Amino acid sequence: MQKRLKTGVKTSYKASKVEKSSLFELKFFKVFLWLLLIVVVVFLFKTNNARQGFQVSEQATSLESLNQMQNPEFKPFNNNEEFQEFLAQNEQVASYKASVQGFTGRFEAGVESVGAPLLEVAAGSRQGVSEPSVERFSTTNVQVSGIDEPDILKIGGGKAFFANTGLVNVIKAFPVEDLSIASTIGASTMLPGFGKTELFYKPETETIIVLNNKQVQGFDVSNIEKPSQKWVLKLNNSQLISARLINNDLYLITKQTPTRCPFTVGTAIIPCHKIYRPSFQSSFNGFYTVLKLNPNTGIVKDSVSFPAQSSYSYYRRTDIYMSENNLYVAYNVKRYENEVLYFLTLKYGYEVFPESFVSKVLKLDTYDISLQAKIFEFSLQLQNYLMTLPLEQQEEFQNKLRQFFENHEEEALKLSDSTVIVKIDNKDLAIKATTNVQGHLLNQFSMDEFENYFRIATTTQAFLTTSTQRYNNLFILDEKLSKVGELTKFEPEERIYSVRFMGEKAYVVTYKQVDPLLVIDVSNPASPKIAGKLEIPGYSSYLHPLTKNLLLGVGKDGRYVKIALFNVENPYNPLLEDSFYLQAYWSDVLNTHHAFLWDDKHNIVAIPANNYYYLFNIDLNNKKINLKKMVDLGWTPLRSGYINDYLYVFSDRELAVVNENSFEIVKRIQLKSGYIFVPNPRRVLVGQ
Repeated sequence: MQKRLKTGVKTSYKASKVEKSSLFELKFFKVFLWLLLIVVVVFLFKTNNARQGFQVSEQATSLESLNQMQNPEFKPFNNNEEFQEFLAQNEQVASYKASVQGFTGRFEAGVESVGAPLLEVAAGSRQGVSEPSVERFSTTNVQVSGIDEPDILKIGGGKAFFANTGLVNVIKAFPVEDLSIASTIGASTMLPGFGKTELFYKPETETIIVLNNKQVQGFDVSNIEKPSQKWVLKLNNSQLISARLINNDLYLITKQTPTRCPFTVGTAIIPCHKIYRPSFQSSFNGFYTVLKLNPNTGIVKDSVSFPAQSSYSYYRRTDIYMSENNLYVAYNVKRYENEVLYFLTLKYGYEVFPESFVSKVLKLDTYDISLQAKIFEFSLQLQNYLMTLPLEQQEEFQNKLRQFFENHEEEALKLSDSTVIVKIDNKDLAIKATTNVQGHLLNQFSMDEFENYFRIATTTQAFLTTSTQRYNNLFILDEKLSKVGELTKFEPEERIYSVRFMGEKAYVVTYKQVDPLLVIDVSNPASPKIAGKLEIPGYSSYLHPLTKNLLLGVGKDGRYVKIALFNVENPYNPLLEDSFYLQAYWSDVLNTHHAFLWDDKHNIVAIPANNYYYLFNIDLNNKKINLKKMVDLGWTPLRSGYINDYLYVFSDRELAVVNENSFEIVKRIQLKSGYIFVPNPRRVLVGQ
């Protein structure tokens, strides 16, 4: 009986614990319900407040905003209050806070003039000895002649500068018998997060400009054994997108997420009146800022800033094109399917939705809230509507919705994939025009300016549940970026792999299973048309004009790198004259045109691939490709250039010099790197 009593006590105790636990859970559940109710009430209160009193008289409707997106206009901010209002409307989320208190607005305050060199001196110079003269030297392979682009190799006179994982090798390159590393720049600045280091060189002032994601520096290299730092512009909270050097002006294109104006790009101050806003609502993920600097002093002459629309896709990219007079910044915008459906519903909603649902959406569009808030609430309304439908009707609605997208497929595709273009005057950095075209760009070669017309080639790729359609387009725009002519939907189900505009012709390579080289006649801007087409296996990622009528393509066919020589003398019948397969799976030319070298004196093409530098002679008369030399560099080949009749080929470890007349290697030296390689294989950062 005592045992039973104990058992009963234990049972009672357990029951008590369960009861207490249940009471605790019940109390916790009640608290949770109250908190949930409070959150809902606050949300509804804010939503109702947002809706009351905000009508189209104060704010453009989404359809008006959409029209403004297709024909965007930019105007400057007057003060920080307008800037803050813009950030709030577009739900701008700042990733950093830039303090501008105490700044006067003088750009010169952002440049540090310094004299302490960052270098390592090498012995063995031949001072006082008469040296052979430099008659010619190569420059970086660029898109537009006379407009330099940043790269890891720069040559000027008898000097060469090679940026190798953050460390710049300053090389006495000529005469060849004196080939040596005179000094290095950058050992003490080799820090994590600097990203790729690239260079500009101005031979007339003997200034080397070193660029990375953290700062831009100018060095005096008149004495290559003792380079001295002239100036530095820090880019603490900005991403360096690209840069250009034309005459005596250095242009930096950066991106940042400011929280007020004026704001700073590193140490340069951008005043409110130089920051532009669009005339439409959208989602923005930062601002592009263009700085114009004196390359010799680093002083910022001028600036302009404008917002960048956010994009969620793989094609989120920024491409830069510069002509003699204008700078073009192009960035892609992808829209989610619900955003596309929202705009289509405003225009054609009665085709698929009941009148009550469309009325709610039309009313929603009158509220003075951000476009993103409208689309979010539209998505909730759509979800609620679907939940009211029985299962069989939901399937029926999905079919109707699919048909709805198909009926308006062209408009849906335009909404889904587009590119914003901003045209900026090189002189005063004024925004001259803006526009929006269908599709996304491949790279900077997708753009071109010719006789005051701007030409652009795009690929449209739908990311919709109802469509995965892909096709290509070419648009011709006037000085105001208004459309003059277009060629759309060519080579469906393929995408652009390379583009080259040459005067009144555009050469476009698309690819899916074969490589069509298209010759597009753009002589009549109002009516571009395909003149000729050549189909061959593989594809070309880069097209380089050797002469007026000969193009060399570098690409792949299957696993191997392939070069192809095209004859485009007859635009209606382009021909493949010759081709060559390299025993290599990759070439840096597929990644950047800066890796391609054409020496028109010796008709030599230099292409890095796997561990070799391939040197070809192009017989222009017989239209043949002849392999002359494979230079084994042991490691990854990267760049090449020439001085007089000597070819300099660089890997990440070694520099070899080849006589272009005999193709004999006459000199080799080891290069210095910001990293050393160890057996595990792990890279260890060192300052030497």
